[in-house]
Amino acid sequence: LDPELSCGGSSGGSAAAVAAGQVPLAIGTDTGGSVRVPAALCGVFGLKVTHGRIPLTGVFPLAASVDTVGPIGSTVSDLALGYAAMAGYHRQDRWSQPVPVVSPSSTRPDLRGVRIGVPVPWVDDHPMASEIADGFAIAMDALRGLGAEVDSFEDPFVTNDPAVGVLAGGEIAPVHRAWVEAGEPYGREVASRLERALAVTIDEFMAAAEWRAMARQRILAAFGTFDFLATPTTGSVRKRIGADTVETSDGPQPYRPVLSCFTAPVNHFGCPAIAGPLPGGNPPPSLQLIGAPWSEHRLLEIASLLEREGVFRRP
Repeated sequence: LDPELSCGGSSGGSAAAVAAGQVPLAIGTDTGGSVRVPAALCGVFGLKVTHGRIPLTGVFPLAASVDTVGPIGSTVSDLALGYAAMAGYHRQDRWSQPVPVVSPSSTRPDLRGVRIGVPVPWVDDHPMASEIADGFAIAMDALRGLGAEVDSFEDPFVTNDPAVGVLAGGEIAPVHRAWVEAGEPYGREVASRLERALAVTIDEFMAAAEWRAMARQRILAAFGTFDFLATPTTGSVRKRIGADTVETSDGPQPYRPVLSCFTAPVNHFGCPAIAGPLPGGNPPPSLQLIGAPWSEHRLLEIASLLEREGVFRRP
């Protein structure tokens, strides 16, 4: 609706089509947030699934060990329809896992007994626009009002870490190396990112892999205490096309880390997550709820309740 604003990256067309009312449901791919970031910037819903839940058959790889396919929808029920159609085991996909797909229930009346964790320093230490911080605080109060137990917890591994970029670059490099060396004409920004990816050493990649192993261990431990984790989806929802920065409460910041700091680590944690719009603003702030691996049905259940109670609301 504002042609000067970015619709959020590599699945932005899907999110823009849903936001414009052209379609109720679209498909995106998410390696570091490219379902959830466009959903946030366009004020719609997006579901990032557990790696291996929706087959990658026919999908051109970016970083195959964290690539996912997921739905972007105008409502939570649209997400659930898309998820039901796509999820399942596929023998031709080496990443696919034969884990049963559970359908979400629509019977949850409130959030009594649901434990939601807010990870710090992850949520506290990253620059974000003031309306994002305010919207997130209001959403946490709304969750408490619906009966949820919302508590902060501190874990230095449950955060955004430089290892995330090293891991992605280490996998991106072999996909593109032959074309780069052959002088294929990549665009300026993509070429710059590939240059950084190709510079990742095996020692750097293995050190980052150790971080990921520890982060996955700690995130599973967190889900022994909490049912879901909550963060903003992005640190800003207004990125002007062609601009290298976005506005935050700390002043202008490079846009890429502000948009991806809450989404990219989730791919490496191996968890599913749902992004949904909060009231206020156009585009509005967006809330990310993260679940334990293979808990997509539970994320869809809580998101449906939040939509019904007005905590999630399309502009």
